[in-house]
Amino acid sequence: QAGYVELNQDLDAFGPRTVSSLVAKAYGLINCGAAPFECVPTYNDDAHVFDRTLFMNNYGVRTNANPAFEAWNWNAPLWLGVNTINVNGKTTTLVGSSFWGLEVVEALRDHMEGTLREIMAQAPRRGGKEVPVYGAKK
Repeated sequence: QAGYVELNQDLDAFGPRTVSSLVAKAYGLINCGAAPFECVPTYNDDAHVFDRTLFMNNYGVRTNANPAFEAWNWNAPLWLGVNTINVNGKTTTLVGSSFWGLEVVEALRDHMEGTLREIMAQAPRRGGKEVPVYGAKK
């Protein structure tokens, strides 16, 4: 929760992390699209997608007219990619990596699912402002 609050404050105040990201995209050799500019070695920031970086997207709530729709399969398997989308009331979260291999990625996925299910079980039914703390041993 504290990290989320800190991120929002940095975005609202156009703080140093926000400025660094903006400048890295604006003045990079490639500065197009949502993420391709981050993949080249000339990306001018310390968050490189192939080097200890969690690449995460939440695409929010969408609809699809196809009644047979089951899941949306899109991921960015960079160093570690996590992408979530909710389509027609069904949430899909993908975890992938170009580095860690299937066994590690599946273990990460399973741990994330356990963490999220524990948080959801503790969450108020009608929402709340605070996210419950995950209680597993580290």
